[in-house]
Amino acid sequence: MSVKLLMHNLVASYGPRMKKGETFEALLQEVLKDDFSEADAWELTKRLVKNCKFTPTIAEIAEQYEPIKAAKYREKEAAAKLKKQAEEEKHKLTPEENAVFAMRAQAQMERIKQGWRPPKTITPLLRAFAQHWIPDISDETIEEHYVTIKSAYDGNRMMELENEPTRMRLNWHMNAVYSAVYYLPKKKKRVNAFSASGERDN
Repeated sequence: MSVKLLMHNLVASYGPRMKKGETFEALLQEVLKDDFSEADAWELTKRLVKNCKFTPTIAEIAEQYEPIKAAKYREKEAAAKLKKQAEEEKHKLTPEENAVFAMRAQAQMERIKQGWRPPKTITPLLRAFAQHWIPDISDETIEEHYVTIKSAYDGNRMMELENEPTRMRLNWHMNAVYSAVYYLPKKKKRVNAFSASGERDN
């Protein structure tokens, strides 16, 4: 419809000699693309009448459309940039929100300085792992050495899942818990009841 509007305007401006037929319009549609609008048609008509003394060719129409197309591209870029900025602004905190978060962070830092630590979760499996290697270990001792015990426990599970020949163990030495890696004992090979020759061993 926009190309037909353009052709109607050009015929009105240049007279019957501008009637080019359907093939001309189809080629013009290919050049101007699908985003050619009615507003573009009016703007392009003005540029052609101003700059083309005689009936314009497709090449001349395309040339006069280039500045219009460039302006549309810049408008799209600007709109996309504004939209992006608007989205970013949504996620920005107001000065009041920033002040609240800063106060919370400062209060948390003060608690940590005074010795507060987040609670450590001692699961039954973690306790069983620790007591397997140190039978009389208490929950207080597990909590005190939580990082060492939890790391050994997690490492042990990973080794089991990956079927590695090593495992993690715990040691109690000089009132402290230490972790260590050890190799699983090799499985004894079963003795075949028959020799390589196929005869039964006596």
